[in-house]
Amino acid sequence: MVTPISVQDIIEIYQYRRLLECFGAERACQFASVADITELERLIAVENRPNARMSDIVEANYAFHAAIARLAQNRRIHDQLVFTLDYVHRLDILSTGRDAEWVGHASILAALEKRDAVTAGRAMGEHIDNARDRMLRLFRG
Repeated sequence: MVTPISVQDIIEIYQYRRLLECFGAERACQFASVADITELERLIAVENRPNARMSDIVEANYAFHAAIARLAQNRRIHDQLVFTLDYVHRLDILSTGRDAEWVGHASILAALEKRDAVTAGRAMGEHIDNARDRMLRLFRG
């Protein structure tokens, strides 16, 4: 049985996601190695490819956010975020059939590279707010 998606569900999941991921991005600045940053760059490189398939971008998005949660080195944050990302992943898959717009990750990656925790948290928050707003536009009507 698949439950319908409500506007309230979207609002709540993105509020929760914002709490987890902003904290996770800040912590990842402390723990991410150069190799970790390189892997994050590799994951989101698909966003800049001409004619990239949306399915590849959606998969890269999931992997990017899960990797940052892992880099935060907090198992509970990681586990809760992966659970949350599974729901968001469902929204992403459904939304790409309606709209090919995408919210990129460049500002998050730039802050992680600089190890700027405040900017990483802020960039993650803006990213999630933009993604939420996109979903609300698509699922409201």
